[in-house]
Order: sequence, then C-alpha cells, then structure tokens
Amino acid sequence: MSERTFNLTAIFSNHLTDVGVGKMKEVVKTETGDKYTLEINVSKIPNKPLYQDRAWLTREYVDRGRTMQEIADQFGVTPMSIHGWVKKFDIPSRPRGRRSA
Repeated sequence: MSERTFNLTAIFSNHLTDVGVGKMKEVVKTETGDKYTLEINVSKIPNKPLYQDRAWLTREYVDRGRTMQEIADQFGVTPMSIHGWVKKFDIPSRPRGRRSA
C-alpha cells in the first residue's frame, strides 16, 4: 500500500484568463489500497497586458510583422491603444494600409 500526494499550482495573468482563484483537494483510493491526493491551487497574478511591454511589442510588431489591428484584437483594445504604446516606446511604425507581398 502506498500513499502519494501531487501538488499543482496554476498561476494565470489577469488579462489572459477568467479562471477564478481557489484550492481543490481530491483524494483517490485504489482497489489495492493505494491512496493518491491531488492538490490544486489556482491564482491570478496582477500584471500589465503584454502589449505594454517594450520587448514583447517590438518582437510582435517589428520582428514578426503583426499589425496593430492584429495585436489589438488579441487583447480586445483598439488599434489606437497599440499605436499609443508603439509611439511611447519609440518603435518605428509602418504606413497604414495593406501589407504588400
């Protein structure tokens, strides 16, 4: 007969998920008498959206060539919000309009 405990901590950013906070503990006993305990702790960490991070925004907008609209859609904000951060970080912006192939 054995007994094991598994601990899992899940930490989510506020802007990426609506998962609530809390703890869960489940004990499972097998037919052989083995006992398994699963403990799950879920919490949120407050932080700023990724587009407010200079390195992330540069990587997405400049290096990966994403549009301000694409980034804005990811976070549920307007392209002007993204434009404001591009300007704040002195990231060179591209002209408006469709991208050429």
